[in-house]
Amino acid sequence: LKLIIFLTAAFSIGSVMSNNNITEVLFSNINIDNYLYSIWLLPLIALINMMVHVLLGSSITTLSITIPTLLDVTKEVINPIAVVLISNIAVSLHYILPFHRVVLSIGSGKEYYSNDKVIKIGLALSALVPLSIIFIYIPWWKIMNLI
Repeated sequence: LKLIIFLTAAFSIGSVMSNNNITEVLFSNINIDNYLYSIWLLPLIALINMMVHVLLGSSITTLSITIPTLLDVTKEVINPIAVVLISNIAVSLHYILPFHRVVLSIGSGKEYYSNDKVIKIGLALSALVPLSIIFIYIPWWKIMNLI
Protein backbone atom coordinates (compact mmCIF):
# COMPACT_ATOMS: atom_id res chain seq x y z
CA LEU A 1 0.00 0.00 0.00
CA LYS A 2 2.86 2.39 0.81
CA LEU A 3 4.42 1.77 -2.60
CA ILE A 4 1.15 2.51 -4.37
CA ILE A 5 0.79 5.76 -2.42
CA PHE A 6 4.38 6.71 -3.23
CA LEU A 7 3.97 6.00 -6.95
CA THR A 8 0.70 7.91 -7.07
CA ALA A 9 2.35 10.88 -5.38
CA ALA A 10 5.39 10.78 -7.69
CA PHE A 11 3.26 10.72 -10.84
CA SER A 12 0.97 13.39 -9.39
CA ILE A 13 3.91 15.71 -8.78
CA GLY A 14 4.79 15.46 -12.46
CA SER A 15 1.20 16.14 -13.51
CA VAL A 16 0.87 19.10 -11.16
CA MET A 17 4.14 20.57 -12.40
CA SER A 18 3.06 20.17 -16.01
CA ASN A 19 -0.44 21.55 -15.47
CA ASN A 20 0.87 24.61 -13.60
CA ASN A 21 3.45 25.41 -16.30
CA ILE A 22 6.37 24.71 -13.98
CA THR A 23 7.67 22.33 -16.63
CA GLU A 24 7.68 25.18 -19.15
CA VAL A 25 9.70 27.30 -16.73
CA LEU A 26 12.20 24.45 -16.26
CA PHE A 27 12.58 23.96 -20.01
CA SER A 28 12.40 27.63 -21.03
CA ASN A 29 16.12 28.12 -20.43
CA ILE A 30 17.04 25.10 -22.53
CA ASN A 31 17.07 25.78 -26.26
CA ILE A 32 17.02 22.30 -27.74
CA ASP A 33 15.96 23.58 -31.18
CA ASN A 34 19.57 24.30 -32.11
CA TYR A 35 20.44 20.62 -31.57
CA LEU A 36 17.45 18.89 -33.18
CA TYR A 37 19.43 17.76 -36.23
CA SER A 38 22.76 17.42 -34.45
CA ILE A 39 24.71 14.36 -33.38
CA TRP A 40 24.59 15.87 -29.90
CA LEU A 41 20.79 15.58 -29.55
CA LEU A 42 20.80 12.23 -27.76
CA PRO A 43 23.52 13.15 -25.24
CA LEU A 44 21.71 16.46 -24.69
CA ILE A 45 18.50 14.56 -23.89
CA ALA A 46 20.46 12.55 -21.33
CA LEU A 47 21.95 15.68 -19.76
CA ILE A 48 18.54 17.36 -19.54
CA ASN A 49 17.15 14.32 -17.74
CA MET A 50 20.13 14.25 -15.40
CA MET A 51 19.77 17.95 -14.53
CA VAL A 52 16.06 17.61 -13.78
CA HIS A 53 16.77 14.48 -11.74
CA VAL A 54 19.32 16.37 -9.64
CA LEU A 55 16.73 19.08 -8.98
CA LEU A 56 13.79 16.80 -8.20
CA GLY A 57 15.46 13.71 -6.78
CA SER A 58 12.76 11.23 -7.79
CA SER A 59 13.31 9.14 -10.90
CA ILE A 60 9.60 8.67 -11.52
CA THR A 61 8.83 12.36 -11.10
CA THR A 62 11.72 13.29 -13.39
CA LEU A 63 10.59 10.93 -16.14
CA SER A 64 6.95 12.01 -15.82
CA ILE A 65 8.08 15.58 -16.55
CA THR A 66 10.87 15.16 -19.07
CA ILE A 67 9.55 12.41 -21.33
CA PRO A 68 6.32 14.14 -22.44
CA THR A 69 8.14 17.43 -23.01
CA LEU A 70 11.04 15.86 -24.91
CA LEU A 71 8.71 13.70 -26.99
CA ASP A 72 6.81 16.80 -28.00
CA VAL A 73 9.96 18.72 -28.94
CA THR A 74 11.61 15.87 -30.85
CA LYS A 75 8.52 14.25 -32.41
CA GLU A 76 9.49 14.91 -36.04
CA VAL A 77 13.21 14.33 -35.61
CA ILE A 78 13.91 11.10 -33.75
CA ASN A 79 12.22 7.83 -32.93
CA PRO A 80 10.21 8.30 -29.69
CA ILE A 81 11.49 4.95 -28.42
CA ALA A 82 15.04 6.34 -28.46
CA VAL A 83 13.95 9.40 -26.45
CA VAL A 84 12.28 7.21 -23.81
CA LEU A 85 15.21 4.79 -23.65
CA ILE A 86 17.79 7.58 -23.32
CA SER A 87 15.73 9.28 -20.63
CA ASN A 88 15.39 6.05 -18.69
CA ILE A 89 19.08 5.20 -19.05
CA ALA A 90 20.19 8.67 -17.94
CA VAL A 91 17.99 8.71 -14.85
CA SER A 92 18.68 5.07 -13.96
CA LEU A 93 22.46 5.17 -14.26
CA HIS A 94 23.05 8.52 -12.63
CA TYR A 95 22.98 9.73 -9.04
CA ILE A 96 24.92 12.23 -7.02
CA LEU A 97 23.34 12.33 -3.58
CA PRO A 98 22.02 9.36 -1.58
CA PHE A 99 18.38 10.44 -1.93
CA HIS A 100 18.59 10.01 -5.72
CA ARG A 101 18.34 6.25 -5.12
CA VAL A 102 16.18 4.61 -2.48
CA VAL A 103 18.73 1.86 -1.88
CA LEU A 104 21.49 4.41 -1.35
CA SER A 105 19.30 6.33 1.08
CA ILE A 106 18.71 3.20 3.15
CA GLY A 107 22.40 2.27 3.18
CA SER A 108 23.47 5.79 4.02
CA GLY A 109 20.84 6.09 6.74
CA LYS A 110 22.08 2.87 8.37
CA GLU A 111 25.65 4.19 8.03
CA TYR A 112 26.88 1.34 5.83
CA TYR A 113 28.77 3.99 3.88
CA SER A 114 29.27 7.74 4.05
CA ASN A 115 27.59 10.40 1.97
CA ASP A 116 31.04 11.46 0.73
CA LYS A 117 31.62 8.01 -0.77
CA VAL A 118 28.21 8.09 -2.50
CA ILE A 119 28.92 11.54 -3.94
CA LYS A 120 32.38 10.51 -5.15
CA ILE A 121 31.12 7.40 -6.93
CA GLY A 122 27.97 9.17 -8.14
CA LEU A 123 29.92 11.97 -9.81
CA ALA A 124 32.08 9.44 -11.64
CA LEU A 125 29.03 7.49 -12.81
CA SER A 126 27.30 10.69 -13.87
CA ALA A 127 30.28 11.57 -16.07
CA LEU A 128 30.11 8.13 -17.68
CA VAL A 129 26.43 8.38 -18.67
CA PRO A 130 26.89 10.66 -21.71
CA LEU A 131 29.96 8.71 -22.75
CA SER A 132 28.09 5.40 -22.58
CA ILE A 133 25.28 6.89 -24.65
CA ILE A 134 27.71 8.15 -27.29
CA PHE A 135 29.94 5.08 -27.50
CA ILE A 136 27.65 2.17 -26.57
CA TYR A 137 23.96 2.96 -26.96
CA ILE A 138 23.98 5.11 -30.12
CA PRO A 139 26.09 2.62 -32.13
CA TRP A 140 23.94 -0.28 -30.92
CA TRP A 141 20.71 1.51 -31.80
CA LYS A 142 22.10 2.34 -35.24
CA ILE A 143 22.84 -1.35 -35.78
CA MET A 144 19.28 -2.16 -34.66
CA ASN A 145 17.84 0.59 -36.95
CA LEU A 146 16.25 2.38 -34.01
CA ILE A 147 17.86 5.70 -34.94
